Amino acid sequence: MANFINRHYRTIVIIMLMMTGLLSLQLPRLHLDSSFEGWVHSEGDLHQTYSRFTQRFGPDDQLLVVFKTHDVMASDSDPAGVDEVLPESRLDRYLGFVTGLGNVPAVIGVIDPVGIYLDNADLDDGLALVLKDEAATARMRKKLSQALPGDWGPLAARDLQTLGLLISLDPAQRQGYPGIVQQIREAFAAVGIPYQMAGVPYFSATLAEVMKRDLTLVVSLLVTVALAVLFYFLRAPRLVLSIVVGIGISLVSALGLGLLIGIQITLLTLVLFPLLFCVGLTTAIHFFSRRQDGEWTPDYAYARVLRPATIAMITTATGTGAFLFAPQPAIFEMGILLPLGIVLTFVSIMLFTPALFRWISGGWSVPSVERTTDTLSGAKARRGISLVLSVAALGSALLVGSIKVNPDAIFFFQQESELVQSYRQIEEQLVGLMTVELMISTVPGDSVLDASHRETIDAFLQAIDGMPSLTSKVNGLDLQTPKFLTGNRQAMRLSLHFRNLASQGFSDIEQELHHHWESVNSANPGLQMVITGQLPLILKGQDRLLQSQAKVFLWIFLLITLLLFALLRSSRILLLALLANVIPLLITAGAMVLLSIPINSINLFVASVLLGVIVDDTIHLLHAYRETGDMALALGQVRPALWITTITVTLAFAALWVSPIVPVVQFGLLSVIAVVSAYLCDTCLLPLLTPTRRVET
Repeated sequence: MANFINRHYRTIVIIMLMMTGLLSLQLPRLHLDSSFEGWVHSEGDLHQTYSRFTQRFGPDDQLLVVFKTHDVMASDSDPAGVDEVLPESRLDRYLGFVTGLGNVPAVIGVIDPVGIYLDNADLDDGLALVLKDEAATARMRKKLSQALPGDWGPLAARDLQTLGLLISLDPAQRQGYPGIVQQIREAFAAVGIPYQMAGVPYFSATLAEVMKRDLTLVVSLLVTVALAVLFYFLRAPRLVLSIVVGIGISLVSALGLGLLIGIQITLLTLVLFPLLFCVGLTTAIHFFSRRQDGEWTPDYAYARVLRPATIAMITTATGTGAFLFAPQPAIFEMGILLPLGIVLTFVSIMLFTPALFRWISGGWSVPSVERTTDTLSGAKARRGISLVLSVAALGSALLVGSIKVNPDAIFFFQQESELVQSYRQIEEQLVGLMTVELMISTVPGDSVLDASHRETIDAFLQAIDGMPSLTSKVNGLDLQTPKFLTGNRQAMRLSLHFRNLASQGFSDIEQELHHHWESVNSANPGLQMVITGQLPLILKGQDRLLQSQAKVFLWIFLLITLLLFALLRSSRILLLALLANVIPLLITAGAMVLLSIPINSINLFVASVLLGVIVDDTIHLLHAYRETGDMALALGQVRPALWITTITVTLAFAALWVSPIVPVVQFGLLSVIAVVSAYLCDTCLLPLLTPTRRVET
């Protein structure tokens, strides 16, 4: 390999740069997909039920904009808090904005309680919507009840001080939702009305904004970390440049190939950046830190590093292969992109980086690596740390069963974030924002409006009134429109609104709804009820994902075990390797319990991804141990690389802490815990478990 690079280094650099340049032409197509479609299984029963629901009752993409009635009706010139009869200026601007929504291509329907009231108001009512007046409040409630029969709680508070503008959007144009949300923001700002937003389109638009910010910050931090660590460790600007360029072209190539084969860039893609930086930096550090008599030569480095580095690359790629077993497209595609990026990074560091360094430096002169002081070299210190690790692992094993699960995406954002505050205020003032759709249907030739069916449905509606987090319900018995009742009367829609931030989770709500339905419908088998809607579709899909990944992890663990055995070819050394990597994962699981971090659809993959990452240093250490037969000699060879790669990986995943998305921050925190624990296992526990004398290999 060294001779090949030495003869063809210019050709290697030019070819790889040209290939990267061609793939970079795909980058203008890079689009951050924040829609919910990638997070559901389009071929599953849940999605098929949801498709039947939307075919019968129309699209389910709705944006809710909530505002105070007085803010619409108050004059711009009035002092704040002064209740006056509304001048026409602000109201006219608001009504003009609502009318203009009809010209927005993605908007397919608007329900506006202000316009409904004005269309049905008597002339002598004037515009008495200040609503501090009880008579005016009663008149408006009556008008709205006549125009919107049934429970119209989602659009107006009981005291009518808070109203909601409901905008239905075309699912075929979901990629344009962020722009529509921004357009509505600007329109309300121009009208001068304070507002809050809710709904899947708003959630998606907010997520898209956060993802753009995160990508910029995370990549900037990673580049800074890479430069700082490499300059500190290698003290060779040209070599540092070669490594950073090598990581850069692998990242560009991975993204370009992903876009070329149609992979969407989603929230999970954030994991790609620190992961590839870690693979690139750790591979480069191990490769350029191996010395023979204090001197670095490519022949010696390749001979000592290529085999363990290859196995380390394969184990890391295998760990990320857990994504392939997810039915959700957004997760499955990461099972393609992450291993692809890992392989490209390995090839780039082991082939392109040495070739580029050879070209720009004119030779192979690499400065000596500064040896770090081993603060853990004392046997007493190692025994103490090993005891702490063992106790922590044992305690964590006892706590693993207490890990909680919370797939609800609303908790992806910090409590102080605009989205959570907006949702909280809307739920306090107007309506619960966890919408659960029920589709009640009967057999062909029958009607849900028949007396016996109506009696059953009315009994069900009365039974669910006592559910603690239910705030309102809209049904096809009262609101006999195409949105809630099919033309043949064979199916009706029942929309239930629950407080999304309440203590009652969706699984509890689902179970209680089924219980109430079975209790009232046991004598009427002609009626069927199914639970559907966007939020249940996402949450139930995530819940199934959490259950399936536990099995997948066992298979990933088995595959990595087989790969380690292929490298080490020693049952005893293999047992040491597994012990050194199971303990960090147990400690990480215990930390999740102690830090009250529930499992969700993002940090769910920490175990699989980190199993592949933390095993890398163990592979290099035990490979050196197998070659030398003495752990002290093995540590002497790889200790500088172990220390600096631990710092590198820790800082790389710590870059995720800048994200406002809670699971991403949790992913970074748990990764740091696992990596630090793995380093302590490698440098403290393993030396105690291996013979102190030299053994034959």
